[in-house]
Amino acid sequence: MRLHGGRLVALLARTVVGLALLEVVVRLAAGLGLVSLPAGGIAGLDLILHGRDASDEVRLLVPDRHLIQRMRPLVELDYPRTLQLDGRPQRYTVRTNPQGFRGSPFDTAKAPGVFRIVCLGDSSTFGFNVEESDSYPAVLQRLLDESHPGRFEVINLGVPGYSGRQGLELLRRQALALSPDLVTFGFGTNDRFFPAPMTDDALMRFQDSPTGAALYTARALLDRSYVYRLLKRMVDSALPRPKAGGGEKRVTLDGIAENIAEVQTLVSAQGASLLVLNHDLAGTDAVQGMRTGTQRAAVPLLDMQAALLAAKQQRGAALAATLGLPAAPAMPPGRLLVRVHAPGRDAVEMEYERLLRPAQKLALRDDGGGDDQVSGDAVFSGSIAATTGEWFFYHYGAAAPGGPLSEFPRREVFPMKRIQFVPADGVAALDEFADPVYYADSSHTDEAGHRLFAERLRDAVLATPAVQAILAKQPGPLRATASELRSPTARR
Repeated sequence: MRLHGGRLVALLARTVVGLALLEVVVRLAAGLGLVSLPAGGIAGLDLILHGRDASDEVRLLVPDRHLIQRMRPLVELDYPRTLQLDGRPQRYTVRTNPQGFRGSPFDTAKAPGVFRIVCLGDSSTFGFNVEESDSYPAVLQRLLDESHPGRFEVINLGVPGYSGRQGLELLRRQALALSPDLVTFGFGTNDRFFPAPMTDDALMRFQDSPTGAALYTARALLDRSYVYRLLKRMVDSALPRPKAGGGEKRVTLDGIAENIAEVQTLVSAQGASLLVLNHDLAGTDAVQGMRTGTQRAAVPLLDMQAALLAAKQQRGAALAATLGLPAAPAMPPGRLLVRVHAPGRDAVEMEYERLLRPAQKLALRDDGGGDDQVSGDAVFSGSIAATTGEWFFYHYGAAAPGGPLSEFPRREVFPMKRIQFVPADGVAALDEFADPVYYADSSHTDEAGHRLFAERLRDAVLATPAVQAILAKQPGPLRATASELRSPTARR
């Protein structure tokens, strides 16, 4: 037995020495740039933009046992915009404050007399594709300061990639401590679009369990080893990447409704109000859960998606009036009329697809035949089979004297596609070639869209009973604006 034990000790010793030597070799290879082995936990926006080799320097998100991920505090990162057209900004900057959110630093304690609004949300609230000053929480702050200086403070707690379940947890762990008077809750796309091995709720419950906490800690310790990182890389590379839209959803429809009900319970317990926002521009079925949840909780649902679509229709109508187009023809049930103004193009083709279905193409006409009304007016027209209320993605391609031309530069990451909601009259908004009209990509708004959101939200905020009561009692402004109250220099 002693001999067997001695051999075992020797074997263990050789194994330890071998692993140590392998660790040295792998670290050396990584240091020389022969292999990229960054720390684990790459997920969400970092994984999409930078892949599995994302270095610590370019990452915005880090793992968090309770929230799954969180943003790093005090970082400054430069990102390319999804839509890059001539005359428009090509990049935008993301800076996080000491609390790890986008926007100015804020105090946990609320300034006396200030109505504090906390905006919980995903990348649409965070301000993906726009500067921080153009995100709708920042624009909302300016609008409220214009009408009621010093009376409001808006805090942006939006995190790209977050689901409603993560928003609920962020409310519990951080947002409630800020003593908000009003909470806005805007999630949906991430709840229902991207697949996951398990729901966010199941993952968060597991990581909060003793077993899950131990495994989380063990993974964090192992991740310090480059040999572990190498093995993990090999396993990850062999696994297939899940496709968007399929598999397990991160939050069930019932889960969306339950999250809203729980948020309302927590918020109302502090005497605050809740506004639920629908800015799921990708057109998932998340709105079904939102409607159920807001009805159960008896809280308002502010449909930003519908507001954006209505604004797009108005822009199309204004363009049609400017061009002097005749009224669009009546469409039979099951057909959708599509028109685009494309001056200088010889031919225009539309490529469209329903969610998770193959793309289809349609040659549009400007010859006065078929669905086209006027020959040679640079308005190309056509119709497709479509059901009232459904969604599809589309974009145009054209032939110009110099050759073929796509209206938007193609990108593998977040390609720009227009979104169409089929109206009851079967007539889509008139498009202008290469003008996305409020959209920065297929699921995010541009600066004009954020401004529209902020205006709708301002009106909803000022109409809430709590705000009406406060303004009726104290109609005058405070001495400083809310932004000044957040500034360290203003408090000295």
